[in-house]
Amino acid sequence: MKKLAKRKNNLPKSLYVHIPFCRSLCPFCDFVRLIGCYRYVEDYLTTLFEELGSLQITKHSLDTIYIGGGTPTSIDDASLRKLLSRLKPLLKRRGEFTIETNPENLTLSTINILKEFGINRLSIGVQTFSPILIADLNRHHSFESLLKLLILLRKKKFKNINLDFIYCLPKQSDEDLLKDISLALCLNPDHMSFYSLIVEEGSIFYRKGYKEANQDVARFELDLVERVLSSNGYKRYEISNFAKSKRRQSLHNKTYWKDDTYYAVGLGASGYIDNVRYKNCSSLSLYLAHKFRSLEEKVTESDDKKYFLLCNLRLVAGFSLREYKRRFQENFVVKYGNRCTKYIKSGALIIRHGKVRLSSQGLAILDTILLDLFD
Repeated sequence: MKKLAKRKNNLPKSLYVHIPFCRSLCPFCDFVRLIGCYRYVEDYLTTLFEELGSLQITKHSLDTIYIGGGTPTSIDDASLRKLLSRLKPLLKRRGEFTIETNPENLTLSTINILKEFGINRLSIGVQTFSPILIADLNRHHSFESLLKLLILLRKKKFKNINLDFIYCLPKQSDEDLLKDISLALCLNPDHMSFYSLIVEEGSIFYRKGYKEANQDVARFELDLVERVLSSNGYKRYEISNFAKSKRRQSLHNKTYWKDDTYYAVGLGASGYIDNVRYKNCSSLSLYLAHKFRSLEEKVTESDDKKYFLLCNLRLVAGFSLREYKRRFQENFVVKYGNRCTKYIKSGALIIRHGKVRLSSQGLAILDTILLDLFD
């Protein structure tokens, strides 16, 4: 077996930090989360910092840090300060520093702490503005409350705000989705993400027997999202992500989509270092006992190609033929040309100017194209 190609920069430049605490349970969520277990926050952060220290990340070496959850902003102010003061020195000057939050968890004191410690990108979980659907999702915001929040955030000079939405929700009509898009545009965020509902095993929706929308319905609704957002100045750069400018694209998430390596710490976190993909345990007791990793996968050459194509073809820009050849010591067109022919003829896949990318039509059938490439 060939030795895997070395990366241009062997050490990861991105860090994911998982803060699992939540005040309420969202029925679509299957991420590792702890509901109302705030008595464990201090012990959790102590252990998290020990795991982080074991990675030996040097100061000012990271391009991006992303704090996800859970709801990271739901922990108390003192704990939030402690977390951010530990992470900030690892980030390069002007690096992207993101935190996930929900509208109801952003108090004025929390916002001031985020600003003080250099958080420069907020990802706010909105999901929908429909009062009926909000209630079904066990959420507690409204368009009016979010409008007030964004006015405050702009006054505090936050210049990169993402809003997350879900479509194909149970009981959600096309009119509901259009209204969500319209109201979102009124808020003028810098970035928006629209994800089709995935009913994951272990979620409340799964236990209730809800089904995902069929592929045709999901494709129609995403096409609707793209048409409206693109006509209002938001450029699609990944299957589900839209930004007002290249500067507002998520640099951290592009680490995943470009199949680059990254550190990850915390309960249930997944990372990729030195050709090993790993996943941390989802048991708090095991984690606090420093038994961090539950799974490690040594990436083979075949796996590496699959991950590369799976990730990079999600990007509207695709990948360069030169980068593919540098990484895998083979010509993509020679290797996959026959399998690509029908997709090139149909306009789904485009190979031009040294790039391989999918059209909007191709992005809608990405899974089908990948199955053909991997066959």
